[in-house]
Amino acid sequence: MGIEIIVNIVFLLFCVFCFIHVGVGVQPLAIPGALSGSAWPRTILAGLIVAVTLNIYLTYRKNHAPGAPREIPFKEFMPPKFILSFVLMLFYAIGINYLGFIVSTFIFITAFSYVIGLREKIKMIFGGLVSTGVIYIVFQIFLQVMLPRGVGIFREISLWLELLIQ
Repeated sequence: MGIEIIVNIVFLLFCVFCFIHVGVGVQPLAIPGALSGSAWPRTILAGLIVAVTLNIYLTYRKNHAPGAPREIPFKEFMPPKFILSFVLMLFYAIGINYLGFIVSTFIFITAFSYVIGLREKIKMIFGGLVSTGVIYIVFQIFLQVMLPRGVGIFREISLWLELLIQ
């Protein structure tokens, strides 16, 4: 119980920190009623803050009830797949600006497929291609969100792939 609540509190504090700092320095739009670039991240963070706070409350209440379950060992609470997934997401977040959205997303989805147990290379590659394409089309074409293109050769690869998709 203790480790679960501690992890939730750390995550809650991180969400609050991000909520406060997202959009700092962003100029408000001149169009009345238009959402700025920080509107969607703040909306998601607000939902996360509410959900994590509720989770902390429910976990505390469940573990202080009569006949509460035993303490969960750290290895059960943070299995190696979870830690590896977190490391993958960290590399993805760092690498997206250097490799570009298309390349880094394909690598991330393919690697994550392997972490969660998919071992068929054709399915991993096909899933990575299809997922990356769908995410790209939704954000770049429908929502008109500029996605990072990378630097150097990766920028050229991203521009070439964007021409193929559009």
